[in-house]
Amino acid sequence: MWTRPSLDNKVISEQIHIAEKMLQVAHDELKNERVQMDSALDGEMRAVAFIEFLERTDERRSALSPFHSVRDSYLSAGFGGVQADELDRYREYLNYVISHARAKEDEVRRLEGLVTLLEKDISQLQAVEGYEFGVTLQYFGVKNMWWGETALCTLDHYGFIHQRLNTPITSE
Repeated sequence: MWTRPSLDNKVISEQIHIAEKMLQVAHDELKNERVQMDSALDGEMRAVAFIEFLERTDERRSALSPFHSVRDSYLSAGFGGVQADELDRYREYLNYVISHARAKEDEVRRLEGLVTLLEKDISQLQAVEGYEFGVTLQYFGVKNMWWGETALCTLDHYGFIHQRLNTPITSE
C-alpha cells in the first residue's frame, strides 16, 4: 500500500494568503520597474543617437560636399552644440545610460518570472486546498482492485464518498 502525505488545510490556506500578498507586492514592483524601464530606454535611445551621430562626422563631411555653402555651419553645430572631438569626454556617461537601460530590462524580466511563479504556486495550492490527497488510491489499494475494476466501479456503491477536509478558509 502506498503512503500518502497528509495535508494541513490551515497551512495551505496560510501559504495561499502569503503568496497572494507577495504577488500583490510583485505586481506593484513590476509596474514601477516598467515605468523606470521606459524612461531608461528613452535615455538609451538618446545616448545611442548621440554617439552614432558624432561618430559619423567624417562620413557626413564628405557626403555633404555638394552643400559646401551650408555644410560648414551645419557641421560646426555638431550634435546640439557638442562636437565630435568631445565625444570621448561623454562616452563613460553615455555607456552608463545604455547599461542602466539593460539592467532595467533584466529587472523587469526577473519580476515577470516571479509573478508567473507566484501565480502558478497559488493555483496549485488552491487545487489541493480543503481536499484529502490520494484517498482514491488508498481505497483501491485497500480493496485490492485491479485497474479495470476501478474504471468500471462506482465508489458510492461501495460506500466510499470522496471526503473533504474542513472547509477552506477564503482569503479576504
